[in-house]
Amino acid sequence: MQTQAGNITGKRQPNSKYCFICGMENPIGLHLHIYETAPGDVQSTYTAPEHFQGYPGVLHGGIVGAIIDEISGRAHMGSDPLNPRFMFTAKMDVKYRKNVPIGKPLKIIGKSGRLRTKSA
Repeated sequence: MQTQAGNITGKRQPNSKYCFICGMENPIGLHLHIYETAPGDVQSTYTAPEHFQGYPGVLHGGIVGAIIDEISGRAHMGSDPLNPRFMFTAKMDVKYRKNVPIGKPLKIIGKSGRLRTKSA
């Protein structure tokens, strides 16, 4: 089933209740809705609130890393609720190239690469 959220059209991936990134019942989480827009491609949108800033006006790097971690794993997960491919991050190396602003809408895109194991 295709759904549309904002300007994203795709199949919504399942959420965990208390996941920090996607958990709708996590009171301090980010509450991202993640959509598979094509096989191996996912998208979401997010506007970071002020309480997640590091430096004034800048999203904390740990939050940015957590979003990257989630989106990269979700690109490999697929959208079949009966057969999700849950994964874990074995290693993550992030090179931050620009500050990520708070208070501005972000479009987050993940694309899967070659999958070798159950780690993303």
